[in-house]
Amino acid sequence: MTTKEPANTYNYPLSTGAQGRLYYILNTDNNWTNPAKRRILWAKYGVGNVIPVDKNHFLQNVGVGLNLASLMAESYTPSAAFLTGSVSLPVVGTISLNPPTALVVLSTQVIPGSGMSSNVQITVGFTESAGATDYDVQFTTASLGALPQAVTGLTASVSGTTINATWNTMPDASNYVISAGLGANLVYAAAPVTTGSGSIVVPSTGTWILIIVPYNQLGIAGAGQSILVTV
Repeated sequence: MTTKEPANTYNYPLSTGAQGRLYYILNTDNNWTNPAKRRILWAKYGVGNVIPVDKNHFLQNVGVGLNLASLMAESYTPSAAFLTGSVSLPVVGTISLNPPTALVVLSTQVIPGSGMSSNVQITVGFTESAGATDYDVQFTTASLGALPQAVTGLTASVSGTTINATWNTMPDASNYVISAGLGANLVYAAAPVTTGSGSIVVPSTGTWILIIVPYNQLGIAGAGQSILVTV
């Protein structure tokens, strides 16, 4: 059974209209903002039992204890793992990119420190390497290790625009960088090699200067060897 009052667009169940029952309503609802309709609610539920709330708290009051924040939360608890112990740094292996070239010291500047100490600021310049995203410049007074001996026994053969080279492996050399130059053009092999042979593809025919440069495990170059190769 329902009742209908003038100017009221809602039908309220009689079973919920008893005095003493709390009735929550949006504070923007027309049944609350309209004074005439508000008095109807007060008559049904009692003046102190009609409670206007904003929309952010409406669900919490009329639902089952949920608010909007909890309804929008993930429905599961993320798992987590905790690790203990130390982290070991990887051992430096072979160089995977050709090193920068044309390294020069552009300037040095002595900067006084505290007490009797001072620092030296060194600015360098170099030609970047293809594929490298950043560079780490280090200065040290410690030994650089044994430099590789000069490359010897360099020979080459040609197949199309590919130059195949062989040379004698050098003591204390970890990598060998293969490059070729013709006029202003200087190209490198895709990556250094660790053996006494490798190849490089040149972009055009002509007489190229083939260059093999040895590097030690710290990336310090030894004396290279070069020969002329006609492609």
